[in-house]
Amino acid sequence: MEVTVQPEREDYFSFNKYIFFSESIARRISAIFIISLFLEILLQTIGLTGLGIFLNIVIYVLLLAAISSILLFTPYLIAISKLKKRLAIDNKPIEERKIKLTEAGIEITSVNGDIQLLKYQSLNRMGINNDCIYFGFFGNKHYIIPIRSFSTGIDAANFYGFMRQEWARVNPASNIKPNSIAQVVPKTPSYLYFLGLLGLIPIIGGIVGIVLVSLGIILYRNKILSLIGSACVLFTVIICSFLFLATNLNKNILNNSRKEIASSQLNELVKSIEFYKMQNGVYPDSLQEIRKDNTFEFIYDPMGAKRGKRGIPYQYWKIGNKYTLFSVGVDGIPLTDDDIYPAIGMNDTAKFGLIKAR
Repeated sequence: MEVTVQPEREDYFSFNKYIFFSESIARRISAIFIISLFLEILLQTIGLTGLGIFLNIVIYVLLLAAISSILLFTPYLIAISKLKKRLAIDNKPIEERKIKLTEAGIEITSVNGDIQLLKYQSLNRMGINNDCIYFGFFGNKHYIIPIRSFSTGIDAANFYGFMRQEWARVNPASNIKPNSIAQVVPKTPSYLYFLGLLGLIPIIGGIVGIVLVSLGIILYRNKILSLIGSACVLFTVIICSFLFLATNLNKNILNNSRKEIASSQLNELVKSIEFYKMQNGVYPDSLQEIRKDNTFEFIYDPMGAKRGKRGIPYQYWKIGNKYTLFSVGVDGIPLTDDDIYPAIGMNDTAKFGLIKAR
């Protein structure tokens, strides 16, 4: 079977678009999902949960967009750029040629009469779509035959069928299905399986797992390799989630302990402030004045220490003949709902000058 072809530049651009966004889109999207999920969990683990749900969603969307660009659009744009440069300096890809299918292989005759025989054993992929028949060789070199080169669609289908039949004949172990795209999948290197042992190292194992999943899905079509990679990612996710929960639990325990200490110290401070007034006739201007007579008085807020701050006194404001006294609470911000006040009932406050700031 023989056909005369002369591809155009647009045929190559259309073919590249098909390869990137049609043939391998499912594998690429799977890799994008796994990578973005891992990164989002990693971001949650390193402490971005305080940003709120909205900002976390924004960060996740931006990550997904960035990863999609890296795995989808960036390789495509690079391939198109290389193709444009090649076509600008080399007209051979768009020259007229004859392609003949023989039992020995694919015979390609150039416009100058030069004949090149490509054996079926060297093929690593072939396929057909609405625009062209294509076949590729090891080394990532492709030939395309525009469908318009044939008189009818039936002729194109027969040509492709014969080529695939001959390819299957010399590759009996290929197990090609009638409507499948013929493709030789490279053998998975054995060392990739041993890389799965790195999955026992959190974070590093997650990164290795992403690489193994990507290779298993996109390049080697190896389910076992993909499962090993998924196990690596899952192990990192479990460990990071455990650490995240343990850290939050520890924070809650620590905050509760500090709340109890703050409440106890505030109650004692009220007594010291009232005693100061009994001695001096007025309330102190600051808590430091109380420490002049009693250096063991606790005037520093333990809630401020959780952010790495030291030496922050309790909030004490003198208001005329009254005063307010409180701790800034867990958020470290005064005059919010989590502020901690002395545990004194309303009947008791009538005897003292203590008032609530809010």
